[in-house]
Amino acid sequence: MQGGIRLECVPATGPQALEPEQANVDGDSAFFTASHHKHLIYVIQAIKHEADELSQDILQIQHRVQEMEAQLAGLLSSSSSSRPTSATSSGTIHKTSSSIRSTTTTASATSTRPSSVRTTTSTVHSHSSITTTHPTAHTTWTVHSHSSTTATHLNPVQLSHEGRTAYVFRPNAKDNVAVYYGQSANTTAGGLAALCQNSNVDIVILAFVNNFFAGNGYPTVDFGPACDPPNEEQSAKAPSLRSCPRLATEIKACQHIGKPVLVSLGGYIANTSFASNAEATKFAGTLWNLFGAGNETTGLRPFGPNVTIDGFDIDNENHRTTYYNTFTTALRSHMTHDTKKKYYISAAPQCPIPDESTPLQLLHQADFIFVQFYNNPSCNINSPGFQASVQAWSKLLANSTAEHKPRLYIGAGSGYVHGPKLKEHTDEVRSAQVKNLGGVMLWDGTMAMENLDSRGLGYLHYAKAAMG
Repeated sequence: MQGGIRLECVPATGPQALEPEQANVDGDSAFFTASHHKHLIYVIQAIKHEADELSQDILQIQHRVQEMEAQLAGLLSSSSSSRPTSATSSGTIHKTSSSIRSTTTTASATSTRPSSVRTTTSTVHSHSSITTTHPTAHTTWTVHSHSSTTATHLNPVQLSHEGRTAYVFRPNAKDNVAVYYGQSANTTAGGLAALCQNSNVDIVILAFVNNFFAGNGYPTVDFGPACDPPNEEQSAKAPSLRSCPRLATEIKACQHIGKPVLVSLGGYIANTSFASNAEATKFAGTLWNLFGAGNETTGLRPFGPNVTIDGFDIDNENHRTTYYNTFTTALRSHMTHDTKKKYYISAAPQCPIPDESTPLQLLHQADFIFVQFYNNPSCNINSPGFQASVQAWSKLLANSTAEHKPRLYIGAGSGYVHGPKLKEHTDEVRSAQVKNLGGVMLWDGTMAMENLDSRGLGYLHYAKAAMG
């Protein structure tokens, strides 16, 4: 999954409201035509729908106010103790005119996700490229992102929201923002904690476990620059794993705030197939032991013995779906048997239906469906087919017989929807009363956080505002 995110210095404009038809008036009497009658029914239904949502909206407002108060208290506390108070990446902002130029790295509008970013050699592999210009003629700001050894983000410990309880993750909310992390060219160590500190982010997905059977039954792990080469025990038994103590600290900081961290399985270039039901079941156990609450040897766990992730994201893109239902069922079984915490399963299908790599039964077992409404011209978020595709996905997921109903997320990426324009598309979705809407998914979070417009607003701000 790869997407390009860009902002443009244009005013936010929404769809024009339709003017209600005028009632026919004859002297002192008025009568309504059939069209007026239908219009009134529509208005009444809309009012009823809004009333049904009112209580949830009030809770959301209260939640945001409490979160802002907690953040302000934290800033004041940090200031009094001479600690940094900003959780955003450091950078120099310069104004440019005549054309939009940004040294912020963005991914090209290709049809793939990058398979890996090999930070040990500072090389971006596979399907990503760097662009420094945008084909527009507006005035904007240029953001210079620093990648030197000096800290570009706050220490994760300072981001742990010690003693704060304001944020509460709501899995059934309609305005969540989920972001991927680890595979963009401008990903830096410390970036995960900064993403979780951002009030516009609700879920973070670490990318990727991209080879299920790299040797000795263990997978290949590549979560970006926050991981180190294999430790001694990993080198001896499972050299495809990585040791990630710094990332483990950031994961704990995110979880302390209350934001779930998932591990993504797959990507565009990945070996993610199963040869049998037994193999699929066994691999679910391997993942549970490495990242979940299983009993794997401490030295082999990439995040160590004290970090248990909050779930798994299935991003299979190889068009081979055999035994995936068995695999997902086995994962869910492990999660169900651990009653100490809540776990989640997500999936990231392409927007054309049916998705060739994600079977329907798997989708119905998931909690969150991050549909990639990009890289597919027929249903890109800015295409004529977008709204129809959203409706089709909503109906497909609503037919789940699982106790929990999957929530539909609008994946934004290489459709190149400008930040202020995103709300226009989501407003259309919300006006269609998509009841199982969950929020927005972005590829990827680091780019979204660092890509700012002329007012200093990032794509994360626009994504959250689009769902508000």
